[in-house]
Amino acid sequence: MPDKRIEEFYNSDCFLLIGMSRKRNNFAWGVYKSFAGVNRKVYALHPEGGEKNGVKFYTKIEELPEKPDACIVCTDLKKNKSLISELADSGIKRCWFQWGSYDKDVLEEAGKHNIVPLTGCVLMYMPESSFLHRVHRFFYEIFKKGTD
Repeated sequence: MPDKRIEEFYNSDCFLLIGMSRKRNNFAWGVYKSFAGVNRKVYALHPEGGEKNGVKFYTKIEELPEKPDACIVCTDLKKNKSLISELADSGIKRCWFQWGSYDKDVLEEAGKHNIVPLTGCVLMYMPESSFLHRVHRFFYEIFKKGTD
């Protein structure tokens, strides 16, 4: 692992996933399947609740059967920065923001709430990641040069 923060994120016992669609499979579904596929506890948060493909969607963090240690954001938080304070109030200390889910203000807001923000593709650093994601990480590390 290139960064201790990344290692601490993946050592979390329970994850909250924000951004799964109830209508169609999106990137967040791939994240969910990858984490669940290696026996990680992951809960989906959706403002309308419900269920799809056997996955229950919780409407509030307080409804979760256990407290998550970390969060993965796959939706545009630039439109919903108030969610960061809810994450902090729930005790979440680490949050991975997928590309497109953050801007400078979102990351600063996370820092103000003592949430360690990580950015980029959560799957390319996952210890159990597929070969394709490891190749993605290899090229990302070569070419990123401070772009994140």
